[in-house]
Parts: sequence; C-alpha cells; structure tokens
Amino acid sequence: MDVTEIDSAEELDKASRQKPGIDKIKWAKRLQELASFYENKGHSTPPSGTSLSNWVKKMRTMRRRNELSQDMILALNALDLDWEPSQTRAFKRLEELQAFKQREGHIQVPTGCSLERWLRRMRLLKRNGKLERHVSIGLEKLGVVWEPATAKQIETDTIFVTRLSELKAIVAADGRVRKTNQYDPGMRTWLVYQQRCFREGKLSKGKIQALRDVGIPLKMTQRVSWDARLMELIEFKRIHGHCNVPATWRHNKELGSWVGTQRKYKRGSKLSEERIAALTSIGFEWEPKTALARGTHTKASPWTIKANSLRRGDRPQVQIDWIGGDDKRPPSIETFEWGRASANYEEKQQLVFSEIEKWWQEDASETSRRSIRGMRLNHRLNVGKKINFKPDILLEISSATPEEGALTWGLIVEVDEFGHRRGSRSYVNEESRMADLQNALGVPIKFVRFNPDPTEEDSRELEERTLELLEHLEKAVAKPPIRDLEVSYLAYD
Repeated sequence: MDVTEIDSAEELDKASRQKPGIDKIKWAKRLQELASFYENKGHSTPPSGTSLSNWVKKMRTMRRRNELSQDMILALNALDLDWEPSQTRAFKRLEELQAFKQREGHIQVPTGCSLERWLRRMRLLKRNGKLERHVSIGLEKLGVVWEPATAKQIETDTIFVTRLSELKAIVAADGRVRKTNQYDPGMRTWLVYQQRCFREGKLSKGKIQALRDVGIPLKMTQRVSWDARLMELIEFKRIHGHCNVPATWRHNKELGSWVGTQRKYKRGSKLSEERIAALTSIGFEWEPKTALARGTHTKASPWTIKANSLRRGDRPQVQIDWIGGDDKRPPSIETFEWGRASANYEEKQQLVFSEIEKWWQEDASETSRRSIRGMRLNHRLNVGKKINFKPDILLEISSATPEEGALTWGLIVEVDEFGHRRGSRSYVNEESRMADLQNALGVPIKFVRFNPDPTEEDSRELEERTLELLEHLEKAVAKPPIRDLEVSYLAYD
C-alpha cells in the first residue's frame, strides 16, 4: 500500500477494520497523523513521550498479541514502521562496535561513551538471562568477554606475576625450592595464600601450572568434618588420658586448633547443645585452667614446660635498658603468670614471641631489624600501689632521626582478642589502659593488637595470621612513631 493511498476514504475504512476493542474512527485518525509525520520526517518514529509515540508503542504491543488486523499491519508497513526498534538498535550498536574494532584493533571502548554504556547494559542482561540470543552471538563473535576483569583482579594478577618472577630468581640462585617458612615474610604470606586459593578452587589453571613449573607443591587437603575431629579427640584421650590437645601439638596441629575453637564457640554461644553434650560425654574440659589446678593433666604441654623454665631464670629476651629491668637478676615467679583468655593463650603467646624472635634474628643486618635492641616476653611493670602492666611482647627500638638524633621507642604486640575487655571493663577503659602503659614506659609506643584465632569471616589459622603479623612488623619497625601512642589492630574482622 502506498502512503498516498491512505488519503482515500475507502482505504482508510479498509485499514481500520477492527478487531473487537479497537475504535475505528480514532485508529484512522492516528494513522493519518502518523502518515503526515512520515511525509515530513521520512520515518515513523515520533519523539518519545508524545501521544503519537505512545500510540505507535501500543500498535507494536497489539501486533505481538495478534490484536491487529492484516489490513492495519499493511497500512503501518506502508509507513515503514519499525516493529522491533530494540532489535534494530542492537544491530546498529553491533555495527558500531565492529567498526570500532576494525579502527582500533580491540573492543576496549572508552568508559562513559554511549557504546560503552550499551555494552554494560548487555552484560547485565546476559547475567540476568534476558539478552536475546542473536545479540549474544553477535557480541561473542566480536570477542566480548561477559565478565571482564575487575580492578582488584588486575591488581592480583599483577602481584602474582611480580611475586612469581621474584620466586624464580630465588630458586635460580639457590638451585632448589625452599620450604615455605624459609622465605621472607612477604613471600611466605603470598605462597600460603596461593595454597589456600588452590584448596578452595580459586586458582586458575595457568597460575597452578606456573607455580608447579617453578617447583611449588600444591596439595589438596580435604575439609575434615566435625564428627571426624571428635573421633580424633577420642583417640587422643585414649592415649593421653585427657582432651586438652595443645594448640601447637606437632602430631596434629589441626586437632589442637579445633579443640580451642570449640571452647571459643561455646563461650560465644555458637556451639549447638548436641555438640556440647557430645564433647562433655567424653570428659572434655571447657575450662582447662581449672583442670590444670586440679592436676588432671597427665602430661604438661611443651609451652607449660618452657614457662616453668622461665620461672627458674631462663628468660627469652636480651638486654633492654629503658624499662628499668636488670636482666642479670632472675625474675620473680609472679613476673610470669600464664594464661588469661584460655589454656591455649600462653601457647599462642609464646609461639608468636618465638616467631618474632626468629624473624628478628634470622637477618639482624636488615636495616629495619637492626634497630631492634631487645625483646621481652610478659614483663610485669609495677607503676604504683596495686597497679601494674604486663604487655605480652615488648620490643625496644632505637631509630636515627634527622631532628633529634637517636630516638628510643617501643613496639608492643598483644596476642589477644581484646583480652582486657572482659566483665565490666569498657572499650574506653581499654584505650585508657594503652595510654597509661605508654605513660609508664615514658617513650613513644607503637601498639599492635593481634587476633590469633579464626573467625566466621576470617578462617585463617594462627600460622597464616602470624605471617601477616611479621609482614606488618617489617614495616612498623622501619619508622618511629610520630605520636606518643599509635595503635593498630591486626587480623580482626
């Protein structure tokens, strides 16, 4: 049908023959309006928001519902009405993207332009399963990636390439692959993270192969169920006569950590009654410090033995000047009182101290570590009547400054879960305690509060968390504090 034919009353009447629900006169009037628009503009796409545009949209919907007569469809076809404008726009966008690729050699469209916004919308439709198949195929042929790498992924990949290059250089120099704990803290942390990603299935095939090519062993350790751990604990009790597995028990560190976690979960009301009953039935000690006092342990933990040696005068620290102690004088028994939060507390505290001491001594020539003059574990400071402090791990550091020459300052690591925030003590009191401790020492202090235990949000065990602590200390000792007291919280959620 030619456009001019619509001018005749006969053709208008024929085109407007309606199905039920269509007003013949109104439809013919709208058709005439669209014909006039077509003659003036050369197309049948009225501006959005106008009544004529709304009518055209309605015609498209009615056609999809089969509510238009064949004569009506022919009349609108004569005006070149686009029945599927979204499809037409998609084809135009595909042509634009193809032209961009031919011109630039890639499809990394600049952010903010209309073509880039359209691509983002197509990816969203694809994720929601609403993208038309022909558009999806067209985009894939042009090389569109539906889930492009985020900035974080790009950064992670860059770090991987850098660390892998460093690792290859170390292996080439040594002629062998070291054990993980023999690398510097930064490399150790990175390797432990790669192992964890591998176990969780988050490491790409390319990265797995790259690590194996260097010689790094990647092992898939299966997650052990709660019931399996319970059976391991029952076997432990059969052999040792109690359920107090040391957190650092070398034969099964995972079981020791699991035992401590059960106590922690019960204190936090996160352990089911069924599991509490199962553990209680085998003689599980929920408060093992009480058990120690009753002498029910048949075998002391290795760290308890070491604590006893400390009471005999074998102190794990070197000369420190400014806290007022004479290292040649044996400490009194009350100087070392073990265990505040749990029976595992002293073990974790001692383990962290040993790792820091090993980190310090393994290469004392390093510029940052050279400034450490001494370390002390659990040293009690009496600052007044019935007032004393006992920081977990204390480091004396001497740094050269351009303004004041040598500056003596301290770094304190407390291995706790806010261990001093118990009972009626509030967060404000804990902040006051740290400030009072700095005043008692009389030198600037960097205070590091370190959480050794896994949480629901962060499942890392003590070994992996300690690597993060050592990496933090490497940076912390490099520069003296700029304030009298600087506090950082490490491995907390």
